[in-house]
Amino acid sequence: MWTVFLLLQPATKKAPAPMVDDATLAQFFDVDPETLAECRKCQVLTIHFEDDGAYRKLEPGR
Repeated sequence: MWTVFLLLQPATKKAPAPMVDDATLAQFFDVDPETLAECRKCQVLTIHFEDDGAYRKLEPGR
């Protein structure tokens, strides 16, 4: 029955998510653009969070 329901539903396509540039991303997360660039290059990134879920600190690894 579930298969029949799915087959009868019109095909819906999600719109692709808009691309976000690094400057907007850095501004949204309140991170220095140079720190964001450094974090993109590292293989290990540690993100420290506050108790309320907000991030506190980015710690780039290697």
